[in-house]
Amino acid sequence: MREPGVFRVPVDGGEEVRVLDHGRAGVFAGFDKGICLLHTDPNGNSFVEIFNFATQRLSRVAALPKGTRIGLTPNDRSLAVSPDGRWILYVQLDRSGNDIMLMENFR
Repeated sequence: MREPGVFRVPVDGGEEVRVLDHGRAGVFAGFDKGICLLHTDPNGNSFVEIFNFATQRLSRVAALPKGTRIGLTPNDRSLAVSPDGRWILYVQLDRSGNDIMLMENFR
């Protein structure tokens, strides 16, 4: 099994090249200047990062509140970037659970 990451490959075919060492399906979005991704470190801290195509550098642009849970499943599409790159939209799960209600003598 391969290590997670973000890769690029020419449209016409060819070798894939790892662009970033970390990344998960659905928690990154491409835009004209680079890649925006949400990253959670081993301590549970979550960050918004931008990989700039021109400089080939990764920059942290924002820290998310402690305990923010993002990209919980491989099919999670929880990130989008506006076309001009000025806005980042992400889905945040604040609470997960179910409430159970018991009704007696319901008619």
